[in-house]
Formats: sequence, structure tokens, C-alpha cells
Amino acid sequence: MTRPLTPRERDALRYRAEGRTDYDIAAALRITQSTVRSTIARAIRKLGARTLDQAIQILNRPTTIPQEPEMPAPKQPRLFHLQRDTDITGISGTGIVAHGVQWPCGTVTIRWTGDMPSTVNWQHIDHAIAVHGHGGHTRIIWADNPSPDPAEDHLGHRLAETHRPKFDPDPCVPAGVTRYLAYCPACSPNLHKLWRPGDPIPTCGLWDAAVAAGLTDPEHGPAA
Repeated sequence: MTRPLTPRERDALRYRAEGRTDYDIAAALRITQSTVRSTIARAIRKLGARTLDQAIQILNRPTTIPQEPEMPAPKQPRLFHLQRDTDITGISGTGIVAHGVQWPCGTVTIRWTGDMPSTVNWQHIDHAIAVHGHGGHTRIIWADNPSPDPAEDHLGHRLAETHRPKFDPDPCVPAGVTRYLAYCPACSPNLHKLWRPGDPIPTCGLWDAAVAAGLTDPEHGPAA
């Protein structure tokens, strides 16, 4: 029994059928060589085949293999997190390994957690899934469509609050002057911006997306 292939899985399998190498396919699809191999392996499983040759034969049959459409871009920014069920690398661990946002233009920003957090951008959510999904071992959990598990209730709000701007009093100002050091505690806890009441609130992209999606209230800064 076959399952729908994504456009990338179909292309990778067709390129392999043409005899292209991992390097050639990676260059054509703008992915890594390891992602090429995992994408082809996933396509073979979806087609119910045991070998590459069998998968290519199924793909080339007159009957059409259903194609899974790419996930459309949202009308509003959507927050999500990456839930890793199995750590196949033995390095990154399991659980929530990253927070992210899909923008209305279709691009995706992912912020990795851990001792050395980093940020990566992708042109499409399918690209991010292909690279970071690890063959289904890592799942996208959308904040506006969370798991029915009660432990994940109000996930979007909780994720948003981790990016709420913080304001610490600036110790280097004379008496009578009000000034703060503003920063995002999740994205840039060590990168402070000078802020005075009345100035625009310095926010990160994930916070802006959460406010636009109605997952939290706008930040107005410390009370006077």
C-alpha cells in the first residue's frame, strides 16, 4: 500500500533513478547529502518497496502515485516547537529541542535550545522538516493545534512568554534618569539595548509573531 510522496521525495527518487549521485541530488534540491539519503529511504518506505529498484518501478507505473501537496503558508505567523521522540544522533537529546515560527511569506525561523542556542532560517516548512525531521523521529507541534495531552495546554502562550522582553534598570545613569537595559531572555539574554519610556519596545521575531497570532498581549515596558 503506497502513501503520498512529497514533491521533494518524488524528485529525489527520480534523480536517483537517473543515476545521479548524492552530491548531484543535494545540489539540485539544495539539501545536504545525508538528507538526500534519508529522503530516498523515506520515499521507498512510503511506496511499500523493499529496495530502490522496486520503488522506482512503482513510481514509474502507469497508475499515478498520489502526491502530497506542500504545506501552504499561513495567513498569520504560526508558532511551533520541534518534539524529538528519538535521538538518532546520540547528541541532541529528546523532548523539545527547538522553538520556531512560520511566517506568512512561507519562510521558517527555528531557534534551537541547549547550552549553545542558535537560529536557522528556511525558505519553506517542508525544507525544515526534510532536514530536521530525522525520518519522523522529530515532529512539529503547532502552538495553535497542540497535542490533546493536558500537559501541553496553552502551549503557544507558554512559548510566547519565554520571549517576552525583559527590562533591567540601567545602573549607569545619574539619579532622576529613567533608563533600562532591554533584552529577549530566550534569544539574546546577553544582548542588551538601552530603552527609555516612550521608545519603541525592542522585541524578537518570535515575540512579534506571537503577538500577531493573538497568543499573548503586546508588551508596553515597565510601569512608570
